[in-house]
Amino acid sequence: MHQQTQGFTQVRGRGWRSLAIGAVAALVTAVGLAACGSGEESQTASASTKLGFQLDFLYAGYQAPFFLAEDAGYWTKRGLDVTIREGNGSANGIKTLLGGLNQIGMFDRPTMAISAAKDPNLLAVMGIDNRGGWSIVTLSDRGVTQPSDLVGKKIATQLGGADGTLLPAFFEANGVNPDDVSIESVAPEAKTTLLQGKKVDGATYINYAQVPQIRASGLDVNTLVWSEHGLPLIGTGLVTTKSWAEDNPEAMKAFVAGAVEAFEAAEKDPTVAIDAFIKHNPKFDRGVAEEQLKVVLEALHGPGTDGKPLGFQTEDSWSGTLATLERVKLLEAPKASGEYFTNRYLPGEDG
Repeated sequence: MHQQTQGFTQVRGRGWRSLAIGAVAALVTAVGLAACGSGEESQTASASTKLGFQLDFLYAGYQAPFFLAEDAGYWTKRGLDVTIREGNGSANGIKTLLGGLNQIGMFDRPTMAISAAKDPNLLAVMGIDNRGGWSIVTLSDRGVTQPSDLVGKKIATQLGGADGTLLPAFFEANGVNPDDVSIESVAPEAKTTLLQGKKVDGATYINYAQVPQIRASGLDVNTLVWSEHGLPLIGTGLVTTKSWAEDNPEAMKAFVAGAVEAFEAAEKDPTVAIDAFIKHNPKFDRGVAEEQLKVVLEALHGPGTDGKPLGFQTEDSWSGTLATLERVKLLEAPKASGEYFTNRYLPGEDG
């Protein structure tokens, strides 16, 4: 099941849609979970198991494997009825998990760690962007080739999203005084409009998400990837609540197994994933979607993941991320990395 929200504001062949988190009650029915078994049986939930899955942001090509999982039946054959919901930022999306509207989401994991300081009932169960893709994209004629060049520039960001939450950490890591940069807090769909109109010098984006769109629109831009400039942070992953995963272990395994199968299929043949995505988002520029998916598939495999299942999260990557967040004072006295993530729900893993 695929849920859309508000309508389009057209920006070069694709719709920028914003999520209306309405007063919708989500029911999670974990009735009659499949009997204990091995192999496929152990990853199968009851056919009545319904759950809401919130994406990190507006529909985009890098999310294509999830639409493939829906259309190819990777979740239904495991007894799940999944509703995919469009997102409007990781920080906002995490609230929908804690509030019960959704049970699983694709969210920025550093933002999840920050949120866990207030509510520790959060858990990352699969890594997707294991390299870190947050970036500041600037118009090439503004001459920004290194972080110090941002002084005196106007940058658009979304303070309710992962970018706005983590932007101070990027400045801190590069010795840039935030007071020396003009920050414009805007709705996510407004960033590109402002950049195209040259009302701002740059904006915060994920390199596998909006950057392909920006370039396809004809803008000549420079990109400062945060992970390449002193901010070693892992990126998005699948996030749930500890309580839901503990209460619904077979459904959790079934969802992750379906997602892994979809990403593996996309690695072998990206076209099948893009076809599924375009089926649900026919106005989206196919070339942009293909480039978005290509970049995120390259980020699936990070340091320490060789020989491990797709989606594997390493303790070193998490420890480094937590240390970075603590150093820049976005996270105070983080807990042991094992409190934030687990690999036990991945196929073939039990811890």
